[in-house]
Amino acid sequence: MIRIPLFIGLLATVSWQTPIMAKPVKIKLATMAPKGSVFYRTLKHMGDVWRKVSNNQVRLKIYPGGVAGSDRDVIRKIKLGTVNAGMVTSSGLAAVDKAVNVFQIPATFGSKEELDYLVSKIGPKVAAIYEAQGLIVLSWGEAGWIRFLSKSPMIDPKDRAKHKLFIFSGNPDQVTLWKSAGFNVVPLPVTEIATGLQTGLITAVPATAQTALMFQWYKHAPHLSGYAWSPLMGAIVVDKRVWDNVDPSIRPLLKSIAVECGKQLLAEARPGEEKAITAMKARGLKVHEVSQEMVKEWNSLADLAKDQ
Repeated sequence: MIRIPLFIGLLATVSWQTPIMAKPVKIKLATMAPKGSVFYRTLKHMGDVWRKVSNNQVRLKIYPGGVAGSDRDVIRKIKLGTVNAGMVTSSGLAAVDKAVNVFQIPATFGSKEELDYLVSKIGPKVAAIYEAQGLIVLSWGEAGWIRFLSKSPMIDPKDRAKHKLFIFSGNPDQVTLWKSAGFNVVPLPVTEIATGLQTGLITAVPATAQTALMFQWYKHAPHLSGYAWSPLMGAIVVDKRVWDNVDPSIRPLLKSIAVECGKQLLAEARPGEEKAITAMKARGLKVHEVSQEMVKEWNSLADLAKDQ
């Protein structure tokens, strides 16, 4: 169970005892995360606390498991007003602005601590870019570190020529970037990854271990690279038009709760990376360690792509 720290609990008690006269606000939030996952449980807990501290004036309705489509679909539906919020990855955020990519430049971060430091320093500035375009970032997050999941091993950079690599559809810049690095790319909606792997339309996916386990992709692509080359960033976001309808006196508290839930999610999700790998290995996944020499070659390849 995710717990809100004591100081948030004390604030919640004060707010809960304060009459709130604003019109009730229902926030419909969509996410690819399956019901029952740590990501879903975090959102559920956040919604429960929001409801309590707002005297039932702010209610969160969650649509999990991709029922609203991919992250890009969720962002599009937020713009249309079909849903009001989302827990989305960088793929969805990049559909609004590429600013999020500063957090996941390949072969840039040597540790999770380095990533956390950068988020703490420039996260508010990046969030301001999205707010100017109508999207409030309530909490930054990370969904694990990206590796290559594939039908046959991807250890040496030369192996990339053998594979048809999934990339998110609707992003021509990403197509250009991956092609410039020598990959054969197949743009698809994320909802078609499993089918694409089964049919051979794609043979490799850049994925985090927890995502590969949650969506069972490893059953069709049983090889995982030991080289984790980039974090997969994400965020809890809400339509500014809806957020502005929330009583201004409690918006800071609700955002603080979202931030704390985001921190607790990292604390739970990061250890889950190795647990996911262990679980998949027990079911036949093969993890291929990458030598330091090969890591240098992959990093050099990433550096060349950055110049494009």
